[in-house]
Amino acid sequence: MFDTTSSSLSLGARIEMSIAQVRQLNRWFVELMAVTRSEDCPATPIAQCQSLGDEARMRLSEFPVLLANLRFEDAAFWIACRKDVVTNDAHASFPPTASSDAIAFVRCLLVTAWQMAHDARAPRFLLGMTDSVAAVIDRMMFQQLDWIAVHYAASLRPRWIEIPDFWPKLLQSAQGADPQAWSDFQLHALRLLGRDLLARDPNFEASHRRRAPL
Repeated sequence: MFDTTSSSLSLGARIEMSIAQVRQLNRWFVELMAVTRSEDCPATPIAQCQSLGDEARMRLSEFPVLLANLRFEDAAFWIACRKDVVTNDAHASFPPTASSDAIAFVRCLLVTAWQMAHDARAPRFLLGMTDSVAAVIDRMMFQQLDWIAVHYAASLRPRWIEIPDFWPKLLQSAQGADPQAWSDFQLHALRLLGRDLLARDPNFEASHRRRAPL
């Protein structure tokens, strides 16, 4: 995912590339939850993910927004992360806080986040990222992002885990035979994401309208 050619792509091509990256991350995240021990990550839909069939996993990978949450809507969290990196020095070594699989996923996620943060016209909302968080991540070096992956991977959570019925309904829809129900649930998720981003960044709607293609 270390793509350096996005600046030369058309807006439509950038969006298609971003969607493909999010799908790849969603597939990886579902697989990660399926192999995670429940005691390592409590209050997550791990048991359900372990029993998903291939078709349901493929549907989840095509979900329109990132199913993982690394607090890309929380500017205070990312400002603290950046301060932590600077204070401790990205060369410093501390014990990792999560499994090697989770760290590998977060590394890849952070590279994707940096790419979208670095591109003013990228569809950052697919990651649930506000402009204020993008501004923080954009100033980081890859070495700093790697340090964060190792030491903050334990902050990774399923998106909307705080909504009790979200994941049960998501998994039920993904496994169901009704394509309309699946489409309706995806639309529901986009509305939730818009609500969350507007709550964090009142200028979100206006800024993304300016980026939208005519």
